[in-house]
Amino acid sequence: MNMSIPRDWKLVTLGEVVSPRRGKVIPSSTDQRPYLSLDNIESGRAKILGWESASQYRSQAATLFPGDVAYVRLRPYLNKVAFVDRESLGSAELIVLPQNETLFPGFLVRLLSSGDFVAFAIENSTGDRPRLTWPQMKKFRFSMPPLAEQIRISSAIDQSLSTLDTIHDILDFVDSKVATLRNSIISRACSGQLIAEDASGELPSGLHPYTEGSNDPNLRDRRTTA
Repeated sequence: MNMSIPRDWKLVTLGEVVSPRRGKVIPSSTDQRPYLSLDNIESGRAKILGWESASQYRSQAATLFPGDVAYVRLRPYLNKVAFVDRESLGSAELIVLPQNETLFPGFLVRLLSSGDFVAFAIENSTGDRPRLTWPQMKKFRFSMPPLAEQIRISSAIDQSLSTLDTIHDILDFVDSKVATLRNSIISRACSGQLIAEDASGELPSGLHPYTEGSNDPNLRDRRTTA
């Protein structure tokens, strides 16, 4: 398929512009390096939620350095990728793409979290627990801008997504407050606290269950006459 791209951009495959770091290590019980687990990479938002201690793990781990991009190959539909800002270790399920002079890490993170790449990853993953291998991943084709343009694009995306993240957090906060209020209303209503009678024995105005003047004994005014 022919693709129209801006001048100075190049149509490339991922494998032509970046290669993963090979080799794994096994942390020791005294290893104090941070450890990046799969659970600590937020799905769909390209964020690291936290770090653990490498000393807690005894299985093979990937080595990570500042500037790396860590992509979770397991269950690619979860869309987990993140920029690494410190020397650390991580899950062996990470495909680690080191920084180079061709591809800006911030741009690569956004590329790997794009809808086009996620669809590609899902289509090319295999197994009962679907995984995307590097031989499959490296075939992804995309339009690569010059490095300066990559940096500009990455910065613009970060600014826009920062605003969206703020809105997302506000909505999450509002949702939690609404849920709390809803539960409180139901709890108080069911325990007789929501519509309490005042000292005169009358319910608050507008909440009286009886209709004055009604012939229905179930709806008649229950006010006590002198």
